Amino acid sequence: MTLQKPTFEKAAALILNEKGKLLIAKKRGKDTWISIGGRIEAGESDEDCLRRVIEEELSITKLNITKYYCETGVEFNPHKLGETLIVRFYLVDIQEEAKANFEIEAIKWISLSEVDEMSNKLASGLVKFAIPNLVQDSLMR
Repeated sequence: MTLQKPTFEKAAALILNEKGKLLIAKKRGKDTWISIGGRIEAGESDEDCLRRVIEEELSITKLNITKYYCETGVEFNPHKLGETLIVRFYLVDIQEEAKANFEIEAIKWISLSEVDEMSNKLASGLVKFAIPNLVQDSLMR
């Protein structure tokens, strides 16, 4: 079955440090580790959404959205029956230290060697789309 138009769209940040580790986050009361991002609100661009969410969830205002990177394609929302979504990932450089804030319980940097042991705890968009692309482009180590 081919899904056409998503019920909603999200923008998500792929934040890598100088060692090629990816920043992931866990929301309060959830078990899944995700990339920082959020639902795009009416009239909001992907970039505006990322700036808003990164400030809310990581207390960061100094950042550079370097480029659109990849997207998931339309998928069923694992959290809400009947909803579909698409997640667009962007490479983002941060110029401040990230701190868990708002609805984020914890953050951590993971290397490629940690992905396999965490794969069942990582969001599907990271496992199926973002991380394979980061590895292919030698950005994540």
